[in-house]
Amino acid sequence: MMNTRPDLILMGIVSAFDTALWDICGKALGKPVYDLIGGKCRERLRSYSYIYAEDEPEKIVEEALKMKEMGFTAVKYDPVPVINDNDSGSSIRPFQLSLTGLKRAELIISSLRDALGDETDILVGTHGQLNTSSAIRLAKVLEPYKPLWFEEPVPPENPDEMAIVSGSTTIPVSTGERLGGLHEFREILERKAARILQPDIGACGGISAGRKIAAMAESYYAEMAYHVWGGPVITAAAIQLDVCIPNFLIQESIYDSSSGLFGILQTECIKWEKGYFRATNTPGIGVDFNLKLINKALQ
Repeated sequence: MMNTRPDLILMGIVSAFDTALWDICGKALGKPVYDLIGGKCRERLRSYSYIYAEDEPEKIVEEALKMKEMGFTAVKYDPVPVINDNDSGSSIRPFQLSLTGLKRAELIISSLRDALGDETDILVGTHGQLNTSSAIRLAKVLEPYKPLWFEEPVPPENPDEMAIVSGSTTIPVSTGERLGGLHEFREILERKAARILQPDIGACGGISAGRKIAAMAESYYAEMAYHVWGGPVITAAAIQLDVCIPNFLIQESIYDSSSGLFGILQTECIKWEKGYFRATNTPGIGVDFNLKLINKALQ
């Protein structure tokens, strides 16, 4: 297994077992995982959430303002159309964004900046849809609105091309949700392709790998913003690292990570208040689940 190139299916399995073992160790010792990997150095963690809204700028802004009212000091949105809007009408990626697409992206991000003011960060994600030249063009358009980062400006499999984008803009480039294992992140750092790393604890190799990636990034003065694509287990595991690594920047959240279905499933919940996670003293990764409810739903 260790001699093959890590793919996200394999790394997802490794991540699940690794995180489960840390949780078991913490519960057996009566300690939160962060006490087992260095100890807590901060009490609260700044968080952000994706803007789940329709494509109309007015609805996007409306949703962003709701998040600001909740307490979020940072929000993320992908202003690039899901389907390519170039003249060919192709959905093949990566593609060159048309002038219409560039203007639409600028309208969305500028509207967000006008509505949110300077006290709220805007995070731009493109899900690796653009080619190198198009990503550079888009970055130039968005620079005046001071995004905190430009996420996956190009597909992450070619760090050399991402490095060209990173060296062509003042917006910090971020990446990591589709990378697995230490070596893919090492390539990103060595090629100066990104200054903000976003490994997902559910895909990068679990808490063990997440900790090593953070330590490696520290020597490059790179910051960490663990990605969350799933539910409270991944979020809770990331929080254990966030509270003890020196180069923590911000933590992704799905709204407050404990309401709705997440809240129903959890008996020991993630603590989130007014835009910030708070570390708890709960043994293990910090969450437990209503197994009776889950088993009933599976019957």
